[in-house]
Amino acid sequence: MTGDVDFVISLDETNLAYGSTGYVDIDIANRGTAAANFLSVMASSPYGENEFYIGELEADDEDAIELTQNLGGAYGPYDLDLTLTYKDNFNNEHVVERIVRVTPSPPSFLIVGTVVLVIVVAGVWYWWKKKKK
Repeated sequence: MTGDVDFVISLDETNLAYGSTGYVDIDIANRGTAAANFLSVMASSPYGENEFYIGELEADDEDAIELTQNLGGAYGPYDLDLTLTYKDNFNNEHVVERIVRVTPSPPSFLIVGTVVLVIVVAGVWYWWKKKKK
């Protein structure tokens, strides 16, 4: 049986904020016409690295991996490098490399601090306007 393996990689969910440890969920789908056998995935970024074994990923099937990331001093989007290694139906090894762009959320204390700052500035402005009259 012949056919091709065609991986579609997508960012499913993130629970990442700058200055903390969180996770990235990556979906790996095979939209090809052949199975990817003995599939393993190496995921690496400046903030973490893991290897995952998926096994067989049939045609028109998908699986997911969850990668922990430690964003201690990070700021800004970054690339997550994925290396997918598998064997085809003839036991030939193939390597596919993909990059996923990850954009963490700002830390929650920054969001709360910004809201508080806006409220304080609005209150001072209102007080100043009222005092001026």
